Amino acid sequence: MGVPDEAQYMLHRCAAMTAYRAVRRGADLRYGESEAVVATGAGSNILHFARAMGSDPIIAIDVKDGSWGPGVIHTVNSVMQDARQKVFEITDSRGVEIAFEALGIPATWMTALDVFCGRWAHGASKPASRSVNHQCGN
Repeated sequence: MGVPDEAQYMLHRCAAMTAYRAVRRGADLRYGESEAVVATGAGSNILHFARAMGSDPIIAIDVKDGSWGPGVIHTVNSVMQDARQKVFEITDSRGVEIAFEALGIPATWMTALDVFCGRWAHGASKPASRSVNHQCGN
């Protein structure tokens, strides 16, 4: 038996609003800031909102190859490539300013931490003032 249409609608609405809050309120993403989403299957809505808010570059990191929609110019398969090395190549050795981790397992947390130098926002409900600033060296 499938999921009723109303339940599917509510599930999609919840996923979209959670992603919006993560991008807008959690990370306070600003036009032109670089961002990476780790676990883009679960974080696909984050990619779309980041694109709509002017993030550049947008980097999708996942264990599977995939097309994550228009505007996602860079994809990294973290099984086949060193995610940190590839992200630092894409960003001219700067890392990303915003990193989103969308799955919640240790491996994806570590990947997200490895690729960013900037604000770390955990959770969609926390305001940007609760984000963490992180400086890193290559």
